[in-house]
Amino acid sequence: MLFSERRHDLPFYLRAAERARGEVLEYGVGTGRVALHLARAGHAVTGVDSSPEMLACLAEAARAEPPSVQRLLRWHHGEAQTFSLGHRFELCICPFNGIAHHHGPAALARFLAKVHEHLAPAGLFAFDALLPDPARLGGLVAEIPWFRHPRTQRIHRCSETTSYDPLRRLLTVRIVLRPMEDHGEPQELALSLYQLLPDETPALLEQHGFELVDPPAGLGDVVAYLCRRRLGAAAAAEGTSP
Repeated sequence: MLFSERRHDLPFYLRAAERARGEVLEYGVGTGRVALHLARAGHAVTGVDSSPEMLACLAEAARAEPPSVQRLLRWHHGEAQTFSLGHRFELCICPFNGIAHHHGPAALARFLAKVHEHLAPAGLFAFDALLPDPARLGGLVAEIPWFRHPRTQRIHRCSETTSYDPLRRLLTVRIVLRPMEDHGEPQELALSLYQLLPDETPALLEQHGFELVDPPAGLGDVVAYLCRRRLGAAAAAEGTSP
């Protein structure tokens, strides 16, 4: 919910959906920021997320949509590296640096294998990766004096600290929300993000059987990638996928 106002990546995923012309599978659907945008434009979206809390927020948001949008949305609780739907999609997406939640080469390999499993032979895979920020990698402390929580509408103060483990290439971000209108307990959020460099991502995709269909595109703080399975990789997957 803290990033519900993030919108500059939405045109990229909408263009990908229009290009794919078929069902969409979103890894890390979260509260539905991207999925709802696509469904409102007429695209059928199935989401997967490991957080029951976020999926509950998605369900709440979906209930506020008209029936024509609700019919286009489905979601499942599961881990992206292990979850299997037994169904293929014309487009798989992983927005908002979701790929960074797979920590290290082995985890990335498992995730990309699942993308292969769920992707139609001629389907597209779209995702974005956060540009490494030297200030964050060096350790950053930031304060937002006050903001209105998008769900509760209460005034909070937000502090964010980062630390970086160069051996594991993990950036850990800790966010603390402190209520300012009452004496409620602070809420702490933490996430660790694997750092992918823009010049290594195309090689990673090639290693795992993908090829770019467009040059990488800068979208502010992220780089967006649109790719597909290589012909040989698609043929091999035909013999192994469900």
